[in-house]
Amino acid sequence: MNASLTSFALGTPYPTSPPYIVPTRGPALALPTGGPLGDCADPDREFGYLGCWAERIGNEYLIIESGAAEPDTSQGMIRVYTMTVEFSDVSLKQSYITPGRYGRVRIVGVNWPTMTLITVDNNPLVTFGFDLSTRQWISPPPLLTPSIPTP
Repeated sequence: MNASLTSFALGTPYPTSPPYIVPTRGPALALPTGGPLGDCADPDREFGYLGCWAERIGNEYLIIESGAAEPDTSQGMIRVYTMTVEFSDVSLKQSYITPGRYGRVRIVGVNWPTMTLITVDNNPLVTFGFDLSTRQWISPPPLLTPSIPTP
């Protein structure tokens, strides 16, 4: 008689496949912080992504995406959200449109809590300041301009 039929008839467990191994959670990953990131935005139809920045604050990451509203890219915009360090909880993204239609914006620097952004489509460039702690547009700090030493 066939061994599998005998095993079945006797009620003996007969493995049909390798045992299922439950995956375990590995070590927590960390975002690089305090500067611009590579591609950290989720594509969507409401936001034209141009850049991203992250900073760890306590047990959360504060993440800012820069770019423009879609399909009207003349309206610059940033999106701000938080994520736990374990990546287990992400807040809703809050959008902040620039005070004026000057095109897409790119993050050029952060001196906590002030983020400085510049337009990339407008000539001359327009500079914006954003207070990360209050999440409000503010007067931007002056950008450094290169100077030519005098002889």
